[in-house]
Amino acid sequence: MKILMLSDLHIDATTNINFAYGMLEEMSLVINQLVGTNEELYAIILGDLIHCGDKNAEPKYQIAEQIFMNFKKNIKSKNLKMYFIPGNHDLCNKQLKQFNLFANKFSYTPINFESTKFYQETIGGLNFVFANSVIHCERNNGKILIDEIKDLYPDVLCLHHSIFAKYDWFSFAYDTKDILDLNCQFIFHGHTHGASYEQSGSTKIISVGSLLMDYCTPEYANINNQFNLIEINNRIVSTVSNYRYLGDLKQFTPSILYS
Repeated sequence: MKILMLSDLHIDATTNINFAYGMLEEMSLVINQLVGTNEELYAIILGDLIHCGDKNAEPKYQIAEQIFMNFKKNIKSKNLKMYFIPGNHDLCNKQLKQFNLFANKFSYTPINFESTKFYQETIGGLNFVFANSVIHCERNNGKILIDEIKDLYPDVLCLHHSIFAKYDWFSFAYDTKDILDLNCQFIFHGHTHGASYEQSGSTKIISVGSLLMDYCTPEYANINNQFNLIEINNRIVSTVSNYRYLGDLKQFTPSILYS
């Protein structure tokens, strides 16, 4: 079975919706070659659906709804199940009400990140925990309820913020050691806008790049657009592939992050 991971779409009122449709169509061509009509496909979206949620978020989520409706139309699998996690840009007036309203139009499991800070699902026989890393309603750093999540014994932890502070323009409120002490098999995150693989002990930490890179300046439109595809066999994550869009080839090309 396969899991599509997306992050950091940063949909804005100025998003070129035809560009977004085109990028999703190219992505769907890849997915439809690998996932049959009757096969299960899980899609996990790791936050920052919109850009700068505090600034008139409603029209941004309306555009996001159009984009995700188009995505569902392009995917041929009849067993598509979507899951959503908020990012720092999804906060609106330090709340996630509008994010919840949007996500529940598409989410396989009803969610309310205003009242629930994480939830879990069994996918491919593995215990996935989807954690809200903006529980403190701050934009520039991440925080999760580690003590409560520890009791769930997650195999896979999914969240928006990275657990490492790599860049001057990212600050973090995580206690990284406590997160690693969860002894997850995998941690998947967004926020850094690029794919990477790291390992600490037995835990593999993998980031998911930004799918729609035109959110700030149009010249980024065909540069570094990415998604990850995960394959699980017999309750084991067998491969994690990163797909980057190459504008000169007009297609997504894969590279292996983990196998």
